[in-house]
Amino acid sequence: IHAAASSTTGSIEIGTTEESSMAVVGRKAFDQAVTVPSLTLDRLLEERGITRVDLCKIDVEGHEVEVLKGASGMLGHIRRLIIEFHSPALRDEVRALLLSRFDVVQESANRIGLLHAVNREMEGAGVG
Repeated sequence: IHAAASSTTGSIEIGTTEESSMAVVGRKAFDQAVTVPSLTLDRLLEERGITRVDLCKIDVEGHEVEVLKGASGMLGHIRRLIIEFHSPALRDEVRALLLSRFDVVQESANRIGLLHAVNREMEGAGVG
């Protein structure tokens, strides 16, 4: 698959800055950038006929919310999510997107960390 996961299908700009060697999406200014195709996880899974995902790990250097927005149709069919975050604000935004379907069973309180959530409909109510 030669595309970046995002909230829309089309294209997005991925770039780097002098302050970090990590590739990031969505900044207004990059030192170096490239435009790449993008697609939603909803579209990818639909095109491939995938109706259930046991584990989805998302580590996209600050683009987690956009990836989750592009998976809104499939979130009910994802059993477990592990999401890396790079700020408390991003963690809180991810958490807010998931709370209607997922229970957070583990998360790091650090600035950078992981959030592990389980789909309460697939795992049973009261988990975590």
